[in-house]
Amino acid sequence: GVYSATRQFVRKDGKTIWTAISAACIRDQAGKPSMLCCVMEDISEKKAAEEAIQQAEREYRSIFEEAPEGIFKLGADSRLLSISPGGARMLGYDSSEEAAHTMRERSLHCWVSGEERKAFIERLEREDQVQDLECAWRQRDGTPFFASVTARRISDEKGRTTYYQGFFQDIT
Repeated sequence: GVYSATRQFVRKDGKTIWTAISAACIRDQAGKPSMLCCVMEDISEKKAAEEAIQQAEREYRSIFEEAPEGIFKLGADSRLLSISPGGARMLGYDSSEEAAHTMRERSLHCWVSGEERKAFIERLEREDQVQDLECAWRQRDGTPFFASVTARRISDEKGRTTYYQGFFQDIT
């Protein structure tokens, strides 16, 4: 079989590098090990790039998780796909998972007026974005509040809506 591993080594100059190692045992006709074939590749740059991506993901996740504003993503059908914890709390839910699941499964939305919601989506389709739209929303228990919404339409290479994303805050 082939042995594969990723290991760190310290070079003669003291620099630590990451390597990808592949090794295989070559056997003679009798099946006895006769040679070891080993390939080692310096993957330090790749490893550093992976670590930078992971750090950026942690930072952006932190922004999403800790933002006092609501951050949301709607599907092309305008059903809620995800919402930040701050947004879920503004809508009266205990968690973003509960809000997204409940609202998606029951086709619920936070708009007081279905016509206002429809106009919002139509405007996003027409203009690709909406800035600081003031609208009447309601919490899970029906308590009304006023929200300011900024959103944009995300489309694929053919111009079809993939999803909508945006921010909202309670301006009551």
